[in-house]
Amino acid sequence: MKTNPTHPTPRDTDPFIKHNGPKAGADEQYRRDLERISRLLLGSGVTGRRWSRASSGSLTFEAGTRRADIQAFQGDTFQKRFDKLSAQLEFLRPAFADLGILIEEYISQVLPDAYDHSVADGDRMLGWLAERDDVTEEQHDFLACQRARHAVEELARAERWKHLRFQECHSVVGTALRERTSRSTWRIQVNPIRVWTTFRTRRFVGEEAELPAHLLFFARGGLVATAVLDLESQVYWNELVEFSPCTFVQWLRLSALPDRRRLLKLTRRLARMGLVALV
Repeated sequence: MKTNPTHPTPRDTDPFIKHNGPKAGADEQYRRDLERISRLLLGSGVTGRRWSRASSGSLTFEAGTRRADIQAFQGDTFQKRFDKLSAQLEFLRPAFADLGILIEEYISQVLPDAYDHSVADGDRMLGWLAERDDVTEEQHDFLACQRARHAVEELARAERWKHLRFQECHSVVGTALRERTSRSTWRIQVNPIRVWTTFRTRRFVGEEAELPAHLLFFARGGLVATAVLDLESQVYWNELVEFSPCTFVQWLRLSALPDRRRLLKLTRRLARMGLVALV
């Protein structure tokens, strides 16, 4: 059983950032505005309406617009989106040599949602890439890794208070591990911010892991970490997910493999990794 931190969480994908949801109807209005711009650009000429942003946040058009104004607006929007996706998906470059071309193709095919943030747009592109017929096994693993990281970050945002509460509890795990006399009273709490993913190659796993390899991605402080659990550890982990929160004695009594020594050893490992807190 191993654990490894992945790349530090970028600022715009920090699990602690809470994004506001779109206003009712804003998404539909935004799409209509984009369609209107596209129709103007496709026309043989522009009789002229100048775009501006109204107090409601939607685009309006005034008399006198030049075609160049609309093209400049669309070009600027395209470039900003391209730059965000390039930064968000930089991790994929070793596996996708033509990543820039793929980003351009994606932008041309998929409209962004209103008030979209880069994680959501980047995650949609990951799904878009995964559906391509020419994805190799190694590319699949790069996509699976990045999508799992995004899933952890999104879950940390959605379950912000659970995430903060668990990290607070885990911050004193060292003290609990040193207090040998209190093992039986350990109350074990499972990290709520976690997702499983599967790798098909050894690009991100060691030689000892069996393929396909199942990895657990989880939040550890402000980072996303990974853990490889052997089959026995996975059985115990699944029990903990079902029973938690529970005391060590309760887990020992309910476990299908009630081995006190093994459970104590695994509890220590999971606590040090950040997968459980002892309260």
